[in-house]
Amino acid sequence: MSDEIWNYFVKTGQASGEKDWGTIICSFQNSMALSFASVIQDLEEISGKKKDTVYMVGGGSRNVRLCQMMADATGKKVVTGGKESTSLGNLGAQLKYFEPALTVREIRSLLGKGIESTTYCCGKDSGEALKRYQRLER
Repeated sequence: MSDEIWNYFVKTGQASGEKDWGTIICSFQNSMALSFASVIQDLEEISGKKKDTVYMVGGGSRNVRLCQMMADATGKKVVTGGKESTSLGNLGAQLKYFEPALTVREIRSLLGKGIESTTYCCGKDSGEALKRYQRLER
């Protein structure tokens, strides 16, 4: 499949020469970051609420480059959370079952004490990449 992707890049003038895995992987990351940004923009339009921070959990939050690309594409701060968020959600549900008096805020506070997080600040992306992506997407 990588040959088909590379041939498409060459055919459309996005790349030249021999297949370069770095270019292919970067295109995947760009696509993911721009897809996230597009969905976040749609959610803000639907809800009428703008947010300045995106919280990213799970395995993707380990990818420093993807997190920074997402911050740049969304124009928002990205804060990473638990790498094993499914397990933490399960633990939170069990805490609520065994201690019904705990509030969601208290459970989050308890679980959050052992989680490392990193914050990525947005760069100076003018939003042009997202506009180009959305034209292709729709």
